[in-house]
Amino acid sequence: MAVNIPFPVIPQNEFVNQHVVPKCYMSEWSYNGGKSVYIYDKSKHFNKNMPTGSNWVIESKRTEKINAIDYYYDFTANSIYLPPEALTTIFGEFSLYHIYLNGNKLDTLEKLHKSYYNFSKWEIRSPDGCTLTQNEIDQVETYLKDSRYIYIEKAWNKIYENNWRVYIAEIEAKVRKTSVSNRSNVACISRSNIDLLIEYIAVYNWRSLQGNQEFNSIFESINNILTPQYPDMNDEIKKNLLLKYYNDFLENDNGMIRNVINIYKNNLHVTFCLTDATYPFITSNSPSYTCAGNMGKEMLVLIARPTMLVVLSKGNICEYSKKYLTRVEVDYYNRNAVAYGDLIIVPNKEFDISTFLID
Repeated sequence: MAVNIPFPVIPQNEFVNQHVVPKCYMSEWSYNGGKSVYIYDKSKHFNKNMPTGSNWVIESKRTEKINAIDYYYDFTANSIYLPPEALTTIFGEFSLYHIYLNGNKLDTLEKLHKSYYNFSKWEIRSPDGCTLTQNEIDQVETYLKDSRYIYIEKAWNKIYENNWRVYIAEIEAKVRKTSVSNRSNVACISRSNIDLLIEYIAVYNWRSLQGNQEFNSIFESINNILTPQYPDMNDEIKKNLLLKYYNDFLENDNGMIRNVINIYKNNLHVTFCLTDATYPFITSNSPSYTCAGNMGKEMLVLIARPTMLVVLSKGNICEYSKKYLTRVEVDYYNRNAVAYGDLIIVPNKEFDISTFLID
């Protein structure tokens, strides 16, 4: 008797091109109706061994096509970790099937997932006990290979991307309305607004090329143990660990990212650094990064807009400062943007990127 193998429910052309740096963020530097930005591809054009021989070409790229990886945030049957909802989405259709591996019944979704790498050795029978034909087994394999759980990408969009441009523009407008003082309290910014801003800074930091410093330290320790045994799985292990932390944070509001955000909120002082459109900040695929500030004091930086940058550092959490930067200070942060990123977003095609890469 033929078995009716289901087809995975996959939205066609939906959430395929997934951004590690959101389009809404890059749009602050965009032109052409928000669709394109000017970029310098440091990894492609900069010659580390002979900087003066580098190609300084500035290119136009569509935000849709850069800082993005197809299916990056998706959980699949091959994922090392799957949350319960992903297990159900991917393997749930076969919960009533009789599936065996080396004589052992795979009678839970967790067992199906853990044994998926041995799919070629599965013995599969339909719910009524009929052994599947090779054609039907091939259909099952195709189903599992094509299935994906896309919660993370949708959650990023809904929670942290859809309102970003309105929110950050309002914050900058409020900051600029306060009296000019390097250490003044920015009274018109509510604590709830500051807390949300700190969340945004952490999110951009965790999603950036450089990544979160705390996570990188932990992963380096794990990697020292795992790499000798699994030398080719470093990137895969790191990605799956990040996906787990993203999912814990977005779906359950817990885990390492939430813990790090709470530490930031309870310990770090916010400083708004301002410039004007005639001498803007540039940014990169690491829009939020950690660096050493004055007297070696560690700072967490977010290049929020071309005219505003936000710094978190140790200090009074009940006060929020602002500072109008000199051109020398703007250059300092722009040099950092170039140092920590590979894909540099600049204001125009005539921008001289070489001044930040040649000493």
